[in-house]
Parts: sequence; structure tokens; C-alpha cells
Amino acid sequence: MHLFILLVFPALSLLETSDDTIYFPPGLFYEDPEWDSGAVEVVVRYLEALGESSLIERRTEAEIYRLLWLPGFDPGVMVRMAHSDTIQVHVGFFAGNSPSDEATVRSFELAPESWNRLTTTIDEAGFWEEIENKPVPAGHMVIDGSHWVLEGLRDGKYKAVQRIFPRKERPQDAPFLEIGLVLLEIGGIDLEERVIY
Repeated sequence: MHLFILLVFPALSLLETSDDTIYFPPGLFYEDPEWDSGAVEVVVRYLEALGESSLIERRTEAEIYRLLWLPGFDPGVMVRMAHSDTIQVHVGFFAGNSPSDEATVRSFELAPESWNRLTTTIDEAGFWEEIENKPVPAGHMVIDGSHWVLEGLRDGKYKAVQRIFPRKERPQDAPFLEIGLVLLEIGGIDLEERVIY
């Protein structure tokens, strides 16, 4: 089984394990606890490489949304937007598709109109009430794929949802994908130059 984990997540063998910080609720990625744990380790490596901390453990009055998009064959991207006294955006890029590849982060302040666009999209999509997480069922594995992880923190409430290959044509994916695309666009990612998968 460990050999297969190394094939699914090759970066695991190259990196030290994290501390005991909790980044995601159990069962976010896989119904099988062992596979879920392996997936969490890899995703956390990407976040840590960008200097990102856990949102699930964060105690703040700020409203925060973070998208981590890990395409299987292209460099990953992270966009985090936080609204407290100001509206801050942090965008992280990887030079390759591994958490050990060079990573850069740029930050800027966001105009209130763009924040309103994001929160309107989130509310209309039903992120807090309707969008459900879809972990990979027990007995199934994802060897390659485009992983999208969307987190939100509002009024002390945390939510995380992930999708693999989200598609507008699938009713359970369309609202999730719409939020992700708005985050990427507001974060300054040129969606015309990237293949969305």
C-alpha cells in the first residue's frame, strides 16, 4: 500500500512530515482514513511552501476564503482573500507541479467592489448552506487529477470543500467551480492562458 501512496503522491517521500497542526477536517479528500491522511499531508506541503497557515485553527474576526488549485500536469496556484480592516489578497504560484518546486507569493489590497463580487458569488452559490464535500469513496483511488480545495472562515465558522476535475456540466460542481473561478480571476490569474481542469 505504501508503494501506491508514493505513486499517487510522489512528493511525500521527499519531505519531512508536518507538526500536529490540523489543516482540514477528517474525510475531506478520501472516505478511507489512511488515504485521506496521505492526501492531507501532500496538500499541507503545498500550503506550507507558500507560508500558509491552517484556517481551521485560526481564531479571527476576519472573513477569509482560500482556494488551492493543483492541476495534475501544470503548476499549482493558491488564492487567499481576507477581509478585516482592509481586504488583503495573497496569490501563490509554483514553478512546477510539486510542493518542493520554487514558490512565489504576491500580496495586494483588494477594492471593496471585488470583495462584494466574491461574497455575492459565494452566497448565490450556497457555499455555506448547500455545497457539500464529495470525498473519494472508499475502495477508489485518484492517481492523476486536478484537485481543487476551497476553504472559508466566517463568523467563527469554518468550511472546506474539495473537488477533483470539477465540471460546469455537473450540477454538484457548477456552484463550486464558479466560486473557484471568481477567486482565481480576482486574484489576477489569467484564465485565458490556463487550461481549466
